[in-house]
Amino acid sequence: MAHRLRDVRAAAEQNLILVLTGNLHNRLVIGTRWNPQYEPMGYLLEKLLGSETELVSLRITHSGRSAWVCTGSAATDCGVRELDGKDDLPMGIELFADSEHAAFSGRLHVGPISASPPAKN
Repeated sequence: MAHRLRDVRAAAEQNLILVLTGNLHNRLVIGTRWNPQYEPMGYLLEKLLGSETELVSLRITHSGRSAWVCTGSAATDCGVRELDGKDDLPMGIELFADSEHAAFSGRLHVGPISASPPAKN
């Protein structure tokens, strides 16, 4: 993913490219709770782009409700799941100024969410 996005960026005439991924893919630091060596796409892309390109990675948060979630690779592992969220956050974007949040540049809080099944099973 990182190499493909680097190539898209190199060929683009625009100054801004918006990429939508899940919160695991867009992390800017190595490691997760379950794999300390995991190198997310955001981390790799930042290395590939270097300092000449500003990369902003936003962690998506929500107020909960429901989402279509797959917990495994089988079709039966997918379905509507009820989710808890964060009701105390303001809607919109908050950019982080401290290194405590090094995994992301900021947060995008979208409010309540609702499940949408896939367009094609």
